[in-house]
Amino acid sequence: MMSKWVTTSSGLNVCEVHGTRRERQQATAYECEVQLRCLWEDRFKVMWDIYQNNVPYIDVPDALISSFAVEPVRSKPAPLTTGEEDVITYTEALITCYYSTEEIDADNLYIELLEPSAQGMIMAPENFQWGASGDPNSRSIEPREAPSRIIHQWTYTVHWIQQEKIPDDFFEYAGYVNNAEYTITKWNRICAAETMLFTPGPSGRSIWLDLAATTPEEKIPQAGWDYTCKFQINKYSWNKFYRAMQPGATSEEDRWVEMYLRQPNGNAIVFKPYRPISMVPNLLPPPPPPLRRSEPRG
Repeated sequence: MMSKWVTTSSGLNVCEVHGTRRERQQATAYECEVQLRCLWEDRFKVMWDIYQNNVPYIDVPDALISSFAVEPVRSKPAPLTTGEEDVITYTEALITCYYSTEEIDADNLYIELLEPSAQGMIMAPENFQWGASGDPNSRSIEPREAPSRIIHQWTYTVHWIQQEKIPDDFFEYAGYVNNAEYTITKWNRICAAETMLFTPGPSGRSIWLDLAATTPEEKIPQAGWDYTCKFQINKYSWNKFYRAMQPGATSEEDRWVEMYLRQPNGNAIVFKPYRPISMVPNLLPPPPPPLRRSEPRG
């Protein structure tokens, strides 16, 4: 009978150590742990299988693995013979597996955040005056006195975690916008082309586990990377500009219009300060999101 702590297809023999289950109800997550016993030579394969295949804690399906701790089973080692290296060869390992429901948001190797933001916009001074109509002291306002208003926007953040490398797009495309409609699946929010402005965040070292690993050597944790992509969302387009006195405008959307760049030959071309590019999959997650590991959870 195969253990329920690893996938059936792995072929791994794992035994739960009696009395090692621990469960904690935290304010923001449910945390669990258990200790598993396996062959020492299988320890990396066991951790890879649990991690890559989203094998959950048995009684809490949304609690996924967050970390491991490994130690050898304490037993007397075989005596050394002359000429051998002074390295102990262990036969069995104890793996403490820590789970958390917070990991459910990272099951695709990225974590998403969406928050409201705002942009201040100066309104046209021609539309305002000081004093009511008929007031002898009324006057037109000066440009520097024009009131401002807040344009509602959003900031969409994707924290890419435990990646093999940071794509070149991350360093090259700051200030670019999406060239096609994109749906933020988690919030079911549709973003039209040229409405998502890429503003890269921090990057740094992490770990990486090869999704396609087949040999024990490939399943050993390797050095990897984390990087953060931020997108400022302006639903009216970053390549359109607010024209307060737009003729015939009857809505806010009508006041967001293209601006033209004059040319030496007297013609004018559309001014696009933010160049559109494809941002999937290096910067934006592919919709629908891919699985984090090689098989579905469970």
